[in-house]
Amino acid sequence: MTRGTKPTAVGRDDELSSIVRFLDARAELPAALLLEGEAGIGKTTLWQVGIEAARERSFQVLACQTAPSDTPLSFAALRDLLDGVFDAVAARLSTPKRRALAVALLREDPGGAAPPPGAVAAAFVDALRMLALAGPVLLAVDDLQWLDQPTTEVLEFAVRRLQTEPVGLLLTRRVTQADRLPLRLERSPAVRVERLTVGGLSLGAIHVLLRHRLGILLLRPTLRRLSDASGGNPLFALELAGALQRREWQPGSGEPPPLPATLQELVGDRLANLPLPAQTVLRVAAAAPMATVRLVREAVGGDVAAAGLEAGLSAGVIEVDGERVRLAHPLLASVVYASTPPSARREIHRRLADVAPDPEQRARHLALACTGPDATVAGILQEAAARVRARGAVTAAAELSQYAISLTPASHPDDALRRMIEAAGYHFDAGDAVAAQTMLDQAVRSAPKGKRRAEALTQLARTHNFGANLRIGVDLYRQALAEAADDTAVRAEAEHGLAVVQMRMLEDLPTAAEHARQAASLVERRGDPRGQCEFLTTQGHIEALMGEPCAAATMARARELAHSIGDHEGLHSADFLRSLRGWRFTAAVLALFTDDFKNARDRLNSMRALALELGDEALLPLLLRYLSYADFLTGDWALAGRWADEGYETAVQTGQASQLAVLAATQGLIKAHLGLPEAARVAAGEGLRLASETGAMFGRLIGLSALGFLELSLGKPGDAMSHLAPLIDEMEVAGLREPGATPYFGDAIEALVTLGRLNEAGALLERLAERARRLDRFSAVATAERCRGLLCAGRSDFDGARASLAEALDAHKRAMIPFDQGRTLLALGSVERRAKRKRAARERLGQALALFEQLGARLWAEKTRAELARIGGRTSSRDELTAVERRVAELVAEGRTNRDVASQVFVTVKTVEFHLRNIFRKLGIHSRAELARQVGEKAAAIHGGPSTKD
Repeated sequence: MTRGTKPTAVGRDDELSSIVRFLDARAELPAALLLEGEAGIGKTTLWQVGIEAARERSFQVLACQTAPSDTPLSFAALRDLLDGVFDAVAARLSTPKRRALAVALLREDPGGAAPPPGAVAAAFVDALRMLALAGPVLLAVDDLQWLDQPTTEVLEFAVRRLQTEPVGLLLTRRVTQADRLPLRLERSPAVRVERLTVGGLSLGAIHVLLRHRLGILLLRPTLRRLSDASGGNPLFALELAGALQRREWQPGSGEPPPLPATLQELVGDRLANLPLPAQTVLRVAAAAPMATVRLVREAVGGDVAAAGLEAGLSAGVIEVDGERVRLAHPLLASVVYASTPPSARREIHRRLADVAPDPEQRARHLALACTGPDATVAGILQEAAARVRARGAVTAAAELSQYAISLTPASHPDDALRRMIEAAGYHFDAGDAVAAQTMLDQAVRSAPKGKRRAEALTQLARTHNFGANLRIGVDLYRQALAEAADDTAVRAEAEHGLAVVQMRMLEDLPTAAEHARQAASLVERRGDPRGQCEFLTTQGHIEALMGEPCAAATMARARELAHSIGDHEGLHSADFLRSLRGWRFTAAVLALFTDDFKNARDRLNSMRALALELGDEALLPLLLRYLSYADFLTGDWALAGRWADEGYETAVQTGQASQLAVLAATQGLIKAHLGLPEAARVAAGEGLRLASETGAMFGRLIGLSALGFLELSLGKPGDAMSHLAPLIDEMEVAGLREPGATPYFGDAIEALVTLGRLNEAGALLERLAERARRLDRFSAVATAERCRGLLCAGRSDFDGARASLAEALDAHKRAMIPFDQGRTLLALGSVERRAKRKRAARERLGQALALFEQLGARLWAEKTRAELARIGGRTSSRDELTAVERRVAELVAEGRTNRDVASQVFVTVKTVEFHLRNIFRKLGIHSRAELARQVGEKAAAIHGGPSTKD
């Protein structure tokens, strides 16, 4: 029993030409060709012909045909797509991805921790790219409207990541869904999309079709009537012609042919004429996802199955491909299932539950066999939901949980509540925070006071913390604490939740730290080292923000606990990774505050790579927010901007409004430093608006910092203070004392000095300097000493100014933030100019200008040029080396490395490279050897000695 002959498409020359052009345009891949049309119009035939044409052109084809019965089943279509290539690609996947894919496709038992929701999708992307390296790949999906949701999510994820890979998509779907693109193709700018509407056949094409498929020749009047009745739909035309044959109507009888009104009526009429064994097999195949010959035999009996399959094949309503059994067209499956009486349908599902090959199918069949609530079946469904979640199909797990809730008897209210909370968790993990909130709201309303209601409140607060409103989260956690009574687990979660939210809201940090300590103490008494590690990490984070030296000891305890439970990097637990509450992430954030920028960037980059490895996009906005800031501090503003933009887009896609606030403000901060006033104001303004709506006060902190810095850069210190003064007051009240988290202090002090408000500037300076020294923060020491230099200069104490600025430059060597170093050099150059030390002024200002130009700090480069212009006297021509360039040239000529040169002239290695490029251009040379020769020759000419040769 086989599918039959190679597919042919009658009367489809134009459509076939479009398919061939699509396949031949390899240079335009990735691309998608979408075949749209009504049921039976011939999309599948064209799709099959397209697959054959792709194989002839050496495409690796990954194909699946979907059916209505497959839709509820997790990863049903993905199994078909990877059926022939799994072993080849799995051997080359990383261990986490290989395992995630194997578990999803039922090739391995879940066992252990469930993979993150996106792990399967990430594995599929890697598999697709591996195949694409060997040649073009065609992803072919027939009848997208029946695609199961987990596979849909995998394909959406994969398609969104296509860039230049030679991957084509050949897709079909019903015309009723033509209002929007499938697989969210509109979010995949790199994928060219072509839509092809498949219409009805012409009269001549129907004539050829009937003769080719059925051997029927009709007179033209009859053919025309049949064509009109079918609307050119080939399936309808074939069924009508078959009906004419079965009813023994004679075209010459003078009577009109008896044509049914609709295709569904016609198909039903045809199926009713099949023998009973065939009808039985059809009903089972229509109800069973991924039906097989063996499954049909076990469900209906060997003899009936054999007879039914044979009769179905002869009638052309069943296709058998190896072991797989399908109805010849999805429309047949719909009609068969809909026309089966409810009692017979339930009986079929009961039989299928007994022989189903996996727990998910068994649970679904049992649910469909029920006539009302059933505690046993509800329990089986919930167990199946947990198994499906362990395979990475969180959407399917949520659906099964909701089935379980609907079948839970009213006499089991606690079971219903527990399942509602679990279902909400699945929805949340699937990225649908709104659905999770809706279910948890219902749970809170229906639960009696006590443990279960407190649990629901805690979970509801968590969903609001993720992407909605932190203020609501605070209220919910407080309610949970009031309800939890003596339940240690729920109290610990609520205490910790309050700590996290109050930290993110920058609201009363001392109280937030106390909540974290209470949470850690509660889980310690319960003997939960993993929870204690997590909660101590939060405690350490808050203590660090408060500028408490004890933060280091708290973090050290968290790290020891991580080692004791075998979670050395805090990444082996999916829960730790999901929430980014492990000590490793917090250590990366705190490294930014403590001037350990390389460590911070390395940790954040590795965690980003792991998030991508596991396909967990929900983690990315928070990671990219800090990664952007790390690259901003270390001078790669272009990369910082890309991270901020990527984080913003991902936050939009994953519905994290609170992260949007911080990332928009970060975009504003970067644009302000690049000297783009309007763009900076728009981005920072959005950050401030979202911070106000969500309570994400780090968005307010960064947004006001950006606007204050921008006004200072534009020479408007009064306007700068209108943003910075309230920010300083708010953060002091909140208890924020960490200098690395309060970079706006330096801008405020400089603005106050410029305004002549020297006493206020001095008071603010002493506050910053005390914290910087006490916590040993060299970047903050550098800022404080620069501000002290500005303050001394404001009092005309140039010797004191030079001393402070020299100390600032020394601190910059130990915590290299290029822009801050540039500001210190600019301040020192300005002091030297005012002290009439022109040569020293030019050298320092030249160093500052080089840094600003390299960074792209347009407004500060202009400030520096203006300061250089005030020096007067002879200035260098465009092609003459500046004082800094001469010094760099001399040091390089001596054989110094770029790192040595950077240390000598107080700049970064990148700045040395920038100077060298200018030196080579101006001197018309291309190597360090040539530079050494020219410098030696010039020295010899000056001193009258022989030139130095390399």
